[in-house]
Amino acid sequence: VPLYGAGDDAAAAVMGSLLALEGIDAEVLEDSRYLEQLEELADDRKSVVVAVSLATPHLRRVRARCGQIRRAAPNAPLVVTVASADRSNAAEFQSAVGAAAVTSSIADGVATVRRLVMGSIDLRLDDAEPVPTGLGVCEDRIIA
Repeated sequence: VPLYGAGDDAAAAVMGSLLALEGIDAEVLEDSRYLEQLEELADDRKSVVVAVSLATPHLRRVRARCGQIRRAAPNAPLVVTVASADRSNAAEFQSAVGAAAVTSSIADGVATVRRLVMGSIDLRLDDAEPVPTGLGVCEDRIIA
C-alpha cells in the first residue's frame, strides 16, 4: 500500500506502523519523490493508495496533492485521512479528489484500508448505492 504523508510525515509513519500491525505492507513515500514512487507502486486497482494529513488545517493543500495522486494512479482506490474532514465537507472533498473514502482519523483510515485490501468492501467510484462499512456509518461512499 503506497502511503503518502501530504505534508505530515509523522501521521504517515504512525499509519504505516498500524497498517503493518494489521499485516498490510505499507510503504511511506518520500515527499520529494512521491509521484515517481507512486507510479512504480500503484498497479491499477491492485493497490490502495493512502494520503494522510492530520497537521494540515486546510484542505486546499491536501486536495492539490490528491489531484496529483489521482493523475499518477488513476485506477487505484484512494483513501484520504484528513483531520479537518467532517460530515459537512467530506462528501464535497471526496467528490473533488475522486477518493474512494475519506476518513477523519488514523484508526478509521486503517480500518478502511484493511477492509479494501482484504476485499470485504469494494468502494468503486461509479457506485451510487450506499456502502455498509461496518464502521457504524452507512452513507453514499463516505466513511467518516
